[in-house]
Amino acid sequence: MIRFVLSLALFLSAIPSVGSAHFLWIASGSQAKDGKVHVYFSESASPGDPDLLDKVANLQLRQLNADGKAVLLKAAKDADSLAAEPVEGVNPVFAVTLDYGVISRGGETFLLKYHAKGQPSAKPETWKAIANVERLPLEIVPRAEGDQTVLTILWQGKPLADSAVTINGPGIETKLEAMSNAKGEVSFPANAAGLFSIRVKHSEAIKGEFDGQAYTSIRHYATLALSLANNALTTSSNSIAPAAALPPLDPGITSFGAAIVDDNVYVYGGHFGKPHHYSREGQSDQFLKLNLTDPTKWEVISTGPRRTGLAAVAHAGKFYRIGGFEARNEEADKQSLWSMPDFARFDPKSNQWEQLPAMPAGRSSHDALVIGDNLYVIGGWELQGEGNSKWHDTAYKVDLSQPKLEWKEVAKPPFQRRALSIGEWH
Repeated sequence: MIRFVLSLALFLSAIPSVGSAHFLWIASGSQAKDGKVHVYFSESASPGDPDLLDKVANLQLRQLNADGKAVLLKAAKDADSLAAEPVEGVNPVFAVTLDYGVISRGGETFLLKYHAKGQPSAKPETWKAIANVERLPLEIVPRAEGDQTVLTILWQGKPLADSAVTINGPGIETKLEAMSNAKGEVSFPANAAGLFSIRVKHSEAIKGEFDGQAYTSIRHYATLALSLANNALTTSSNSIAPAAALPPLDPGITSFGAAIVDDNVYVYGGHFGKPHHYSREGQSDQFLKLNLTDPTKWEVISTGPRRTGLAAVAHAGKFYRIGGFEARNEEADKQSLWSMPDFARFDPKSNQWEQLPAMPAGRSSHDALVIGDNLYVIGGWELQGEGNSKWHDTAYKVDLSQPKLEWKEVAKPPFQRRALSIGEWH
């Protein structure tokens, strides 16, 4: 994915691609066995291909102590990293900024810049911002809040919203991906100890020239190697088993609807086909149940219309599913996706489904929420076949306590969003 374009014909085979996702990482303290400071060029805060280190050998590695003093360390190539001896200091943090070069990819030519930070101490009281925009213009600053680790993304010393953050580490099966909020923040559970590899991306629409190569934008990647100490998992006082004891969904699915009714979690529909390609064969038509007091296996309660991107809620001991889309094409055909307006209720006592009044229009990738007896539906879009979609700018509610259900429009949301989430406050 990343192609270093200086003397392209000569160097192309030696440059890592975006698929292999190489970034600069700093590991030190307990993160390194020999007590040195190691800079890796890898997918995470661990050794990568040592042959690629020559491409970043001109980096400048600094140690920043708690008293604000910065020391330039001499890093030399060893077996799998650029390594340096740290100098004596209290709670040091290490930083690197490197202008990697001009890259051409996907019809765009950009300057690639790396910003790496090493946070070796697992003590949250030592986690502070470097707060030096010249040495680290894009920075990830961690802090502890209860059972969460909160990351603040700073660009030029100010919180950066809508930046893409990726987190890998203990207790994370593959990776966590999120966008920073208006405060520049992203959080993740601090329920496992060890080394976490965190990175963030930020782009600037700035033209310029570097080493004789013109570019039309600048892409910044910042990384943080963060150590977390042991933090015991908390469990509730009820009879629900801890998450580690719950059986997995088989097959794995995404974009399904789920809700908890009494001591059971119910899951309807979803997608288990190829990524970003939907077909009838890749849609689930199953309605599943897992008893949380005795979570031994998932049961197939019934089957129904195939739905993906639906919403589901619980109310008064019953399960409701709302909308979602159906794929009307076969696997080998072009996608033909249709958002549906259907609304249905399942009663666990009678084990029966009941069709309810449909929404005013088809809707998928929306969310739904019950407050009191009112069910609210917000966001999403209406798909109407290949290439045809209408973003919803409406929100509806229905009073579930009434014998005759009727959808009523509420105030128009000041946004158009799909794949959103909504919650209740006050």
